[in-house]
Amino acid sequence: MKRPQAIIAGLLLAAAAVSQPANACLDIAPFVMEDMRQADVVFIGKPVAYERISPDEPDTLSDYGLLTVHAEQVLKGSASGDVVLYWWNSTFAVPETFETSDRVLIAAINSSSNGPPLRGASATVLPTQRPDLLQILQAPCSGPFILPASPEHDPLFQALLRGEPFDEDAYAAGEELERKAVPKKSANWWEQNAIPAGIIAAATLCFAIVGLRRIRFR
Repeated sequence: MKRPQAIIAGLLLAAAAVSQPANACLDIAPFVMEDMRQADVVFIGKPVAYERISPDEPDTLSDYGLLTVHAEQVLKGSASGDVVLYWWNSTFAVPETFETSDRVLIAAINSSSNGPPLRGASATVLPTQRPDLLQILQAPCSGPFILPASPEHDPLFQALLRGEPFDEDAYAAGEELERKAVPKKSANWWEQNAIPAGIIAAATLCFAIVGLRRIRFR
């Protein structure tokens, strides 16, 4: 590798390393509804409490959430009363608050169960810090199974769990298939664009250095 190219490559790697925000994903993987079939427990209920836990420094990959949902209807497995769920989120970190009280569908797995596969470029997946709790089902670098659930959606979920194709159009009902019940962690422009901005800045600096070297040795 020529020296200028080696310098550029080194700066780009350094920029990506130092500018990465507190999440483990460089890209968002697709959300696959059929992953719900891998859940050990699927139920519908209303969130009643939420707490964000920081075992180490705040805003790091060790942060996790404890979401308590009052189970009203069980579609798979066993759940009753107030169910405390462990939520570790590699995609955009767990939110600081969870304010919705709307009816939601929860799909969860036991701590010993395998979650959905990685469908993105890369991801960091940490072992659960609360093996005593059910864990919210979430594929690496994708969205969590905390879904809006109106009574008319129940037959769609039940059909999906039976192995039938999921009717996304009927579920969306004119809306995008997004987890509106989940407030994403707020982030300023730099947090959202730290990696691209760092790479651009590093590349600009490197090209400036190469340009000065060419001028000096003419």
